[in-house]
Amino acid sequence: MEAELIDFKNRVVILKSSTGKKITLQINQLELADQGYIKNWTTHKKALLLKNSFIQEKEIENSVQVTEELVNSVPSETLCKSGELIVSTAFDQPTAVIRKGPINNWKVGKGEWRVEGGVLHGDELPEDNHASSCTFRFGATDMIIKAQFKLGDAKFISFGCRDNVPPNLHLARTFVSSDSIWIQRMSGIAKTTKAEKLATYKTSIDPNSWHHILIEILGDHYRVTVGDHTVEAHHERFQDTKGIMALITKGQGAQFKNVSIWHAEENR
Repeated sequence: MEAELIDFKNRVVILKSSTGKKITLQINQLELADQGYIKNWTTHKKALLLKNSFIQEKEIENSVQVTEELVNSVPSETLCKSGELIVSTAFDQPTAVIRKGPINNWKVGKGEWRVEGGVLHGDELPEDNHASSCTFRFGATDMIIKAQFKLGDAKFISFGCRDNVPPNLHLARTFVSSDSIWIQRMSGIAKTTKAEKLATYKTSIDPNSWHHILIEILGDHYRVTVGDHTVEAHHERFQDTKGIMALITKGQGAQFKNVSIWHAEENR
């Protein structure tokens, strides 16, 4: 199948198929000959036809249209590469305020959530005595999470993983506040929950701006990238199969959009 090269930035290749659909790939997913052509495509934007056996009609049908903003968010060096897409949710289907139940194919468990203006809003409710939580069920061992978030007035937001064995015990969590990014390994559930902070990166995060986050989990290695800032940790707990991913907010005013989860493959 022929595809036209549209853009190449930060190791992300954007192609357009003969039917006009956009395809987004990492450069290491292409054949070596095509990688060479693309790496030399830096001085002018010339149409280039690629005959690449990797690009199949199924990939085109399931591909996600990625904005220029998202392409620029991908770091030049990553821990692993994206494999099969598990879910990609733009949160562009408006909803009423939801305290329990489905929301754009995710599920509200705690707090008060709504989709408005192409954004998922999550607020903690004082009467819950618990941070707000919106979850998605899946199954993966090595995985990648990509998203955009805005803190607003929230004390922090976090991206949590639980294992795949009922009652789905806590496994790991990324936290972001206005002055820190940190990683915790976790175990237990509810009153038996235990957590250990493994790594912290002190930095200023503008609560009123949108930020890109990339979370990579490969074996016992856990890496978080927010903008130009990276924090990482190792723990055997991270190797366990994940069954639930949660968007979590402490306080009010946090927002999310363009959340995707991928199976991950080792860079070679």
